[in-house]
Amino acid sequence: MTHVEPLAVSLAVEPIGTDVFRPTAPSRLATADARGSESSRAGDRRRVFGGQLLGQGLRAACATVDEGRLPRSLHAYFIAAADAGKPLDYHVERVRDGRGVSHRRVKAVQGARELFSLEASFDAASPGFAYEDRPSPGAGPDELPTASGEAAQLWSGVQVKFAEAGAGAHTAHRRFWMRAAQPLGSDPVLHACALAYMSDLSLLRAALEPDVVQQADRPVRLASLDHAIWFHQASRADAWVLCDSISPVAHGGRALALGHLFDPAGRLALTVAQQGTLRLRPEALH
Repeated sequence: MTHVEPLAVSLAVEPIGTDVFRPTAPSRLATADARGSESSRAGDRRRVFGGQLLGQGLRAACATVDEGRLPRSLHAYFIAAADAGKPLDYHVERVRDGRGVSHRRVKAVQGARELFSLEASFDAASPGFAYEDRPSPGAGPDELPTASGEAAQLWSGVQVKFAEAGAGAHTAHRRFWMRAAQPLGSDPVLHACALAYMSDLSLLRAALEPDVVQQADRPVRLASLDHAIWFHQASRADAWVLCDSISPVAHGGRALALGHLFDPAGRLALTVAQQGTLRLRPEALH
């Protein structure tokens, strides 16, 4: 069996200069299908998994922020594919450090080529009004089988269990549970970065649920374009997290996916939005 680095190792970065960071572990390869097999990555040309860019980029930004300030939001763009066989560096710009808020801008580069950009804001939790949506009823992780193939942590370092979405008003609706395969300790920064990594695992695949896509007689390709996360409250990434996701629209070769991530107590921990291409594979075009 292929050795898979623990998620904490895969997200680690170290300083190599002033506000410049480099991953300390090999890159994880991208996959077009979280339920697929090892062979599903054969045509991915050794692209780095987008979730690893999110997690490592956020980890680099966190390393420049005062202790006690945690991520509250991030907005990222996947500009070009990162080659898993080449060094990858994260350059952090300290945009602002206020009395209660910090803002960072990160770019991932290979040589002189910028591949990924991320902006993140940080603050410390403060008293205020509190309310939240709760997850709709459904099967818990203990009632569901562990997913097979790549979704069974063979490459991602994350355990996944798919649940029935149930009837509803959404054309494309998907629910699944996930957690880091190994314990992550008590550092809330690492858990936030791990959740950012995990949020890219299967969210966009909600766009494959509509009948018009399911009935396509040629292969369909998904590719991430941009990604946004709002961190509502700290949550552990090594405990089961429910992702309730929908894809409300696809048009012009692009699809949008929205997800709410709930912790085991049913608290809304994160809201995620992701846009990606949704097209027939080029080799399938006539």
